Amino acid sequence: RFFAKVIGELLFWVGEDKMLFGSDYGIWEPKWQIEGFLDWDYPQPDHEEFSDYPRLTTAGKRKILGLNAAKLYGIEVPEGLGDSEAAAKDDAQLVETG
Repeated sequence: RFFAKVIGELLFWVGEDKMLFGSDYGIWEPKWQIEGFLDWDYPQPDHEEFSDYPRLTTAGKRKILGLNAAKLYGIEVPEGLGDSEAAAKDDAQLVETG
């Protein structure tokens, strides 16, 4: 619930275009954090507490996890990598071949 409140406030006041993923988890890989963020959504929609916050879509999560940082630092994103439909196909291939 606390995470939902913090993300909701950030999305409301700052917006998904100005948010970056960061981790101080330098000893181990933050894979579990990234997977948790990708799977995350607000508590049940009937929760009045979160009804005024903007929804966070898969496209918004992709921005936060890397596309915004690429834009900020002037890193060219390979064609199709920023496209959520193409990325979903790549993710499916990783699961199938993994």
